[in-house]
Amino acid sequence: MTDDIHTEAQLRAERIKKVRNLANLTRKQMCERSSIKPQTLIGWEVARHGGLSKTGAKKVIECVAKEGVVCTFEWLFDGVGQGPTVIPDYQNFSSLTTPSTDEGQAPRDDHANIIEELRVFKQHFTNSTELQISDDSMLPMFEKGDYVAGVKYYHAEISQQINKICIVQLDTGLSLLRVLKLGKDSDRYTLVCTNYQTSVTDPIIHNVKVISAAPIIWHRKLVSHN
Repeated sequence: MTDDIHTEAQLRAERIKKVRNLANLTRKQMCERSSIKPQTLIGWEVARHGGLSKTGAKKVIECVAKEGVVCTFEWLFDGVGQGPTVIPDYQNFSSLTTPSTDEGQAPRDDHANIIEELRVFKQHFTNSTELQISDDSMLPMFEKGDYVAGVKYYHAEISQQINKICIVQLDTGLSLLRVLKLGKDSDRYTLVCTNYQTSVTDPIIHNVKVISAAPIIWHRKLVSHN
């Protein structure tokens, strides 16, 4: 039993190092950008004292999400399911999502400015789609109330968006923000939440017909000024 526990800790240690490297973070940088203490992180990565804890796994997931790496708890802690996903061109993406302020003016991510940005976005991308997130399904990167937008792909081009976070339109007319995965059938897809503790009824939707998929290229948070 002791050997089994040690082996699990070692496997988690390897997965932590993999996801940290995908996020292009040194140990020092990961600790500076999170509430993880340096000796704690070292302990996790060398499988000391039982290795990574469940609380620690959540901190790692939240930290790498800020660097454009989407990782599920199940994969990091148990080695189950799809491995971490890197959002392409995240440096460009993050520059679009950083709020800016001018002296004497409200932050640009107030509601009126978000709506105006969406209007401009749709002028530039005629085949665009947008969504305001209504649940906790895509934490830690996307929160309830966030606005997202992208450009729609159809037919064979949908399969080129695999492993990306997309606004997905189903043949039922429903639109969801999910990680797009291949389905069991050639023309079907599986949709996956990134929040393993989500309150939504179906965190994984298997083998559905997808009409369009729009990878996220625009993201704004609605900030309360109360």
